[in-house]
Amino acid sequence: MDYRAVFDALPNPCALLSRDLKVIDVNAAYPVVVGRTRRELLGRDLVDVLALGSLESMAGAADRIRESLLRALATGRPEALPLQRYDVRSDASSKEPEASRYWISTATPIRDEADAVVALLHKIQDVTPVVLSVAADFSDPAGMSTVNLEHHSDVFGLARDLQSANALLQEAQERERETSLALQRAMLPTTIPEQARGRVAARYLPASSSLSVGGDWYDVAALPDGRLAAAVGDVVGQGLQAAAVMGQLRSALSAVTVADVGPGNALQVLDRFARQIEQATATTAVKVVLDLEQGTATYSSAGHLPPLLHHADGRVEALDQALGPPLAATEAAGPRPQATARFSPGAYLVLYTDGLVERRTEDLTDGIERLRSCLRAHPGLGPEALIDAIITEVRDGDCAADDTAVLVIEL
Repeated sequence: MDYRAVFDALPNPCALLSRDLKVIDVNAAYPVVVGRTRRELLGRDLVDVLALGSLESMAGAADRIRESLLRALATGRPEALPLQRYDVRSDASSKEPEASRYWISTATPIRDEADAVVALLHKIQDVTPVVLSVAADFSDPAGMSTVNLEHHSDVFGLARDLQSANALLQEAQERERETSLALQRAMLPTTIPEQARGRVAARYLPASSSLSVGGDWYDVAALPDGRLAAAVGDVVGQGLQAAAVMGQLRSALSAVTVADVGPGNALQVLDRFARQIEQATATTAVKVVLDLEQGTATYSSAGHLPPLLHHADGRVEALDQALGPPLAATEAAGPRPQATARFSPGAYLVLYTDGLVERRTEDLTDGIERLRSCLRAHPGLGPEALIDAIITEVRDGDCAADDTAVLVIEL
């Protein structure tokens, strides 16, 4: 694909900025709208090269725009820049503006292969007709043949209020993220059962988005006769509500695990419990009971992705023979399927949620295959080293759109 042609074909003016806010490139629409030639723009500081309006109500606009651009670089998140007036010149040689235009614009971080922010895409949306229309509504009753925006600072006051509201919303979202994470981590296991220490590695990783935290969990418990029970699950929804539902479901499953009724029966009981919680509908979970002496993994899945059993001989087996519907997703909580797989000493079991393997740009099976390949590539690692390799090589880095829970168990 000719990306230069794609860039120039974009109808919105776009400029690519370096980390020091200098213009690296512009598309065909950008010089036309800003009244500057491509030569005038390239290599120049964006804020310095733009002739921002001098309205008293827009004082400090350049500083606010620069702050927004720097914030996008620092956080790696898109930024909506303040409403700005720009004095467009009739030609490159003219020092006097031909007309004033009004923009809203965005700064979108561009990342390299290592996921580092290396540039910004500055996109302009011309909203002059909207601003003029609003300004006209504030005109005197006798009417005005020419709208004088200097006399209508309410328009710009509204713009500043919207910008402030946006900043407050981002702060509120970040506070919710922090509270959700605190609640999530408080309800996840803080220790591994003594008989499983050295065999089990566990991780919970939050999503990059402030609104996508709180629904995934894991659990490990000791059973009689040296057996281990492991589970992971994923609540539909995000934020504090999902974290709260997660805590209830995980606690319920832990209680059923102590009763040692088997994975299938445990998920059937959990299904009944989930029906009492409105937000628990369509939650997925998988539970596995491991008998290390007998070399068996007995499991049942409620709509969850299959755990992967990496055998000592290098084979990777998907535990997908006992798949039932997600919790509270059917008319009644009927019996749950259950199956058993066998393994030899030296095998590994990996349980995970979809945040590990799901990417927006590919099919889910591609992510599962990437996990398979990772397991084959690291046959001699211990649980802690292996789980670190899995997260590094399989998960979508800091840009993950969903939170992630992973368990690695050495058998």
